[in-house]
Amino acid sequence: MLNDVESGIFDAVLVVDYQRLGRGEIEDQGKIKRIFRDSQTYIVTPEKIYNLVDDTDDLLVDVRGLLARQEYKSITKNLLLGKKVGARLGNWTNGPAPYPYDYNPSIKGLEINNQKNAIYQEAKDAALTGVVLKKIEWDLNNRNIPGPTGGIWHENTIRRMLISETGLGHITTNKTQGSGHKQKKAKPFKNIPKE
Repeated sequence: MLNDVESGIFDAVLVVDYQRLGRGEIEDQGKIKRIFRDSQTYIVTPEKIYNLVDDTDDLLVDVRGLLARQEYKSITKNLLLGKKVGARLGNWTNGPAPYPYDYNPSIKGLEINNQKNAIYQEAKDAALTGVVLKKIEWDLNNRNIPGPTGGIWHENTIRRMLISETGLGHITTNKTQGSGHKQKKAKPFKNIPKE
C-alpha cells in the first residue's frame, strides 16, 4: 500500500484508527508519515482527516504514533505475562493442541484424544522399529488418516510430533526468547537453556 501511496494513486487512505498505521518502530512511523506527507495523501479516520502537510496534524500524528507504540508494547507485555501466569497455573497456553491431544476449555488444558493417540502410538512404534518417516507418511496418507491440521501428513510433521516432549506428557514453556523474523525488529532469537 505504501508503494501505491508514494506513487500518488490515492487522494486519501481510510483507516479505522490512526494507531493501525503507527504501531511499529519510530523509524517505521517516520517512513509512513514521510510518504503520506510527500504524496499529499490524506489519512481519513472516523474521527478526523489528517493532512500531514499541515503542521498541527503533523504534530498530532507524532503524538498519536508514540501513544500507539506504547499501547502496543503494553499489550504485548500483558499477553506474555498472561501466558506465563497461565502456564504456572497448569493451563495450556501454547497455541493449538499438539497431536494427539485436544484442548478442553473447561479445564484450560489438554486431554488425550483416543483416536489420535492410536495413530500416534502406531507411528511411534513404527519409528522405533526402524521404519523410515517417509514410509510412515505414505502409509497414513494412503489410509486417508487426516494429519494434525486436517490435511495430509508430511515427514517433517511426523518428526516434530515424535520428538515433542508434550507427547510424553511434559509441557515446557518459555523455551525461547526474541524473534528470528527477518522483517520485524525485536530482540534476537535465542533458545533458553533447559536448566
